[in-house]
Amino acid sequence: MAGFWRIWVMPKSVLDTMQGMESRRLNDRLVKLRRTMTQLGSRATTEVVERIDDTLRIPL
Repeated sequence: MAGFWRIWVMPKSVLDTMQGMESRRLNDRLVKLRRTMTQLGSRATTEVVERIDDTLRIPL
């Protein structure tokens, strides 16, 4: 039974860690994109910034 536990828990924890890392990467990319779009200041970029803000509110 202990062998099964290790076989199941280790990959799950690795996947959880990878998902957390990817979430941080995506979050970082969105924040950088938001900064760039905010500096442009057009109507179209304002809408994109609003969508990015909405996305950043959702926990990844």
